[in-house]
Amino acid sequence: MIDPLDRKYANSSRILSDRGIMQAMDFGFIKTSPVFDPETDTKRIQPATLDVKIASVDEKEPLVYERAFRYGSIEGEKQTLKGRCVSTINLTEVVDFGQVGFSSLHRPFLGISVEARSSVRRLGGYIPEQGRYLFSVPEHYTQIEMGNFSRNDIHFKEGDRIAQVFFPVFPFKDYVYGVAEDTPEIKEIGEQIRSLDMGMDVSYTGQFEWLVKNGHLEVTPSLELKIGTLLVHASKTVYRMKMIDSGIDFDKRDDYKEEDVLEPIDISKGYTVQTFEHIIIETRESFNLSPHVGIRFWDQPICSEFMNLPGYMTDFVDRMKNIHFSQLTDGWVDPNYQGGFSRQPKWLTGRTIYPGDVIGYGQVFFFPNGVGRAYGDSSLGSQYLSADETRFSKK
Repeated sequence: MIDPLDRKYANSSRILSDRGIMQAMDFGFIKTSPVFDPETDTKRIQPATLDVKIASVDEKEPLVYERAFRYGSIEGEKQTLKGRCVSTINLTEVVDFGQVGFSSLHRPFLGISVEARSSVRRLGGYIPEQGRYLFSVPEHYTQIEMGNFSRNDIHFKEGDRIAQVFFPVFPFKDYVYGVAEDTPEIKEIGEQIRSLDMGMDVSYTGQFEWLVKNGHLEVTPSLELKIGTLLVHASKTVYRMKMIDSGIDFDKRDDYKEEDVLEPIDISKGYTVQTFEHIIIETRESFNLSPHVGIRFWDQPICSEFMNLPGYMTDFVDRMKNIHFSQLTDGWVDPNYQGGFSRQPKWLTGRTIYPGDVIGYGQVFFFPNGVGRAYGDSSLGSQYLSADETRFSKK
């Protein structure tokens, strides 16, 4: 069994499950203002994340300099994620995990990491800077940053769920040089933190073998690993999003005909993704995950061990020009997911993709107790269940 509280894995990453998030809320370690009721607002807490909603776009800037770019808010587009831009977004609430009250003793034990919801990512949205940006103004709002690599604007409505927040947990922060602090307050918080339900990333071959043997992880046609990372590869099924002058209405995304939005492209001899082309590549792999396993994907991680893999961008100058698209958080697969998966590679100076290239690096998390409500639960509003392809609308 893989145990998140096994201290020999003290340097492994851990995140709260849905049960852990609700427990942390009960302890007061995570607060939202205004407070919501997870029993009635059932879609807010997903299997391992908290969904957050857009209030308005505060400011935006182009991904590259453009003379005609208009800065500031645009009347009538207060919830528009402009194409080819990174925007600062005001959420409908303050999300406080200890950073708002600077005296919070539990603050060292918890972190945050933001990921675009899959429905937004498939339209061109992404989270820059590894999802580490979360700025809160007490009693007002919390802000996140979100980019839109597509040429098309994405029009939201106030209250649309656009991103999901992971809560990394550091259960041994009260230990100094292997010895627990004996301050009563810190000791109590440490015990409370360790009581939260959490999952831990899997990084050893033996751990992966255990997951496969016990039916927690099935990858078709085969499972390929590299230094504890699950690799996915480009299939021959690839689409490019068309230019839509009016932009895309997020709440009507399922009403668009696929042929009006996407066009197939041939990558059999290699295809160079042009600047601001939003490309959707179905992976060769499909997944069958148990309620105990979720996978977080990254694109172009900065790691020398990956440099010999097909599809990895090795040119130093090119990488420096695209540094904001390296180590990019780029997709989360919930526990219990079954079906295909897609990737959306981004690169400003051209990136050539061939079938079989590695296009995603998966960080696998194991939750010993499973999750409270797994993917596919009717109360969660899950999409793409058992889908062979995940390129645009619901299945």
